[in-house]
Amino acid sequence: MTIQIGTAGSEGKSFTGLKSVFKIKMTRKGTPNDAVIQVYNVNADTVALAQDPDAVIRVLAGYDVPQLLFAGNPTKGGVKLERKGPDRVLTIEAQDGLRAYQDARISISFSTETTLAQVYAAVAEQLGLPEGTIRVDSTFRFTQGGVFSGYARDVLDRIAASTSSGWFIRDG
Repeated sequence: MTIQIGTAGSEGKSFTGLKSVFKIKMTRKGTPNDAVIQVYNVNADTVALAQDPDAVIRVLAGYDVPQLLFAGNPTKGGVKLERKGPDRVLTIEAQDGLRAYQDARISISFSTETTLAQVYAAVAEQLGLPEGTIRVDSTFRFTQGGVFSGYARDVLDRIAASTSSGWFIRDG
């Protein structure tokens, strides 16, 4: 297992030899997935890195080619260092895509008939995210175009409700 801690655009730190424990709870709802990650006997620099407001935590597991299991941001007050016997344990409570979920805003408008796939593609582009897997009714159209503006989570909730679909965050 590998735990990576860093900030976007930086090299960060990667831990493979330290004892670590994690619990990840994933849902298919429009709210971030939760994780609790514990890494044993890290140094003060690592604790400070995890406490950075722009910190990103990644959990990977596997033998030959480790697979990404979780990528997210620590919650407010979710980074703690404590002693357990002779060990110093760094506990990180994190949520998948938390910063984007809390802060991302979008503003998109279409003046002509638009498909649901075009709307999702425009939302993903404006957020700077890959589209991921999109399975939508290819016949659904916004016949009068539309304006989609506000927090990304609220816009996605509105689109999902109007089309009887859903959305979720996975690995940032």
